Amino acid sequence: MNQPVGVADSTRSGINGRYTRRALDALDEADRLARASATPTGPEHLAAAVLAQRETLVGLVLAELGVEQETLRAAIAGAAGTGDDRPAVGARVAPTASTLRAAEHEARQLDDDYVSVEHLLIALAGRLDVVGETLRSVGASRDCVVDTVALVRGAARVTDDEPERLYLRVDWHPPALSSQILRYSKDVTQLALHGRLDPVLGRDTEIDRVIQVLSRRRKNNPVLIGDPGVGKTAIAEGIAQRIVAGKVPAALADRRLIALDVGSLVAGASYRGEFEDRLKGILKDISASEGGIILFIDELHTIVGAGAAEGAVDAGNLLKPMLARGELRTIGATTLDEYRLHIESDGALERRFQPVFVEEPSAERALDMLVGLRGSYEGYHGVTITDGALKSAVALSKRYIADRFLPDKAIDLIDEACAQRRIRLDTSGIAAAGTVDESDVAAVVAQWTGIPAARLREEELAKLARLEDSIGERVVGQERAIAHVAAALRNARTGLADPHRPIASLLFCGPSGVGKTHLAQTVAEVMLDSPDAIVHLDMSEYAEKQSATRLLGAPPGYVGYEEGGQLTEAVRRRPYAVVLLDDIDQAHPEIVGLLRQAIDQGAMTDGRGRLVSFRNAVVIMTTGLTDVAAVRAQFRADFIGRLDDVVEFAPLSGADVERLVDIQICVAAERLAERRIGLSVADGARRWLSDNAFDDSGSARQLARTIRRQVIAEISRLIADGGVGAGHTVQVDESDGRLVFEVQVD
Repeated sequence: MNQPVGVADSTRSGINGRYTRRALDALDEADRLARASATPTGPEHLAAAVLAQRETLVGLVLAELGVEQETLRAAIAGAAGTGDDRPAVGARVAPTASTLRAAEHEARQLDDDYVSVEHLLIALAGRLDVVGETLRSVGASRDCVVDTVALVRGAARVTDDEPERLYLRVDWHPPALSSQILRYSKDVTQLALHGRLDPVLGRDTEIDRVIQVLSRRRKNNPVLIGDPGVGKTAIAEGIAQRIVAGKVPAALADRRLIALDVGSLVAGASYRGEFEDRLKGILKDISASEGGIILFIDELHTIVGAGAAEGAVDAGNLLKPMLARGELRTIGATTLDEYRLHIESDGALERRFQPVFVEEPSAERALDMLVGLRGSYEGYHGVTITDGALKSAVALSKRYIADRFLPDKAIDLIDEACAQRRIRLDTSGIAAAGTVDESDVAAVVAQWTGIPAARLREEELAKLARLEDSIGERVVGQERAIAHVAAALRNARTGLADPHRPIASLLFCGPSGVGKTHLAQTVAEVMLDSPDAIVHLDMSEYAEKQSATRLLGAPPGYVGYEEGGQLTEAVRRRPYAVVLLDDIDQAHPEIVGLLRQAIDQGAMTDGRGRLVSFRNAVVIMTTGLTDVAAVRAQFRADFIGRLDDVVEFAPLSGADVERLVDIQICVAAERLAERRIGLSVADGARRWLSDNAFDDSGSARQLARTIRRQVIAEISRLIADGGVGAGHTVQVDESDGRLVFEVQVD
């Protein structure tokens, strides 16, 4: 008897540990068909064996493609000669060794641990013989089969020799769903059955608790309570996956989990009683299943008042009788705030539910969740995600995205980083899979928040090293203050600063006009690369106690509640900024006390109860008090103690003012250069400007005003008169105690 090629006993022992049971059964059946026809085992026998099996993923794939399994089997049998209709001589196809090698390659491409029957089908569809031609003729080409396998399996992988237990329960016999239920809900267990749900990791405790509540005789309605994005909906999906995998108690076996769509239920119900009729119909069908259907209501608080109109009954009141009688098993999901506001306030409804609190996972658990989801996002985007990218997504989202929760914010970072990489590859014409690493994740964080979260490049390191010089070129005579600010910025950018406090919290004191506000503005421009990266508030406007509502936002029920606070809303929208609070000594003491939270904990709670992070901001406060002793007398010791430093600004000397004159002249020259007009200021004119812009207080407040009135105004007049234009140079000098102007043609 001819030995089947590629499936011989010598090789069978080698593949037993690498093929699923159904795949091995298909190989045995192919051998039997070959022996029956007294021919070597070929792809035609393997195809007939694969298509003869029932309750495998192959049937689901072909059904999705609109191909009838038995009809296809007969067509291949007839074309290849394994059936009653023998083909002409020469139609015989090649042996199966190459098909098995191709199937093993497909399994590796899909990151599966075992070769399953779907891999055999993909390999057969890719053959250039009569078997492959027959499959392609009915629309089952290799590419179509690969895409459909990915669609049907979703995130599921072949990790053992019986994958059908995970994504194809053959012993699961749930009740049928009525058309009314299908119209206004989604069958989550059906999605789990076809592997279209992402794996749920790190939530076993919560899932076990929900199953325990569902298994109770009475009050068997758990409600998942947690912050947005912590994974409440995923827990419900995890329960559906356990149901179809047979990993639930007998009380929950053969159950369906359906997710109610409250929006579609309410939509279009314009007539009185229409909404009630819809919901009553669904509840009646669920009740008729005698516990066979579990109802999941995401955003449970939306059912309170849903559909209510004049003379109507809302959804919550329609649910109460069934919940009280135990005719309805319901899983709810909502946030703690919404639960307290809508559910706890209705005592009758609140008694029907058992709270299950879902906490934000730790960074370690969130990383485990991302590792489990990696395959889904790699398959969808066609990229490879490194371990470093996953770690960065957790670490950077935890540090820089304070108003959202793990794992949702880390998952979103990975998803967008993959999309960004895929777009770059597609636009560059590169078909190969790209790699998503830490830099891709950091780039997305920078896009979202404006925070440069990427690793320091060489040019950035050089910029940090000469930070004092960069700031000192614009801020004159305040070397000590510049050193304090530069050190704080370096600590933060190199990752050595306390991550739970602002980058720096400094109080500048000194006389007016010595550069306190200008230094803060310069920091925003030099370090944050944007002169607009500054939140500037004049604290003299907050001298009254009630002005705290303007700073943090009005409390609920008051005018302006939806608008947010002037400080908190600005920082929430631009977290990487210089927060400049001018004249802090003129603010009400209770306003100053509120700022302690931002300085000490790196966050403030606004009027809407949201936590606004100040951890990526440089908080600078200024005061006209002239020395540290006066500052300590003005402010409470616990406020001063929370600051990084109190920096005393010295009065400007005559030499400092001369340097400022030079800086202002350079600024004016740059503006004129844009019009191709030159500016030359003689030393005598510079000394004249210094003398007229300097007073005994050491303030340079009037310097810009003097240059604007004495220099810019005269040049503007010359331009308007036509005496100065492109290609001219204006020379400024001093003569007899006044400035004189001369125009030269270049």
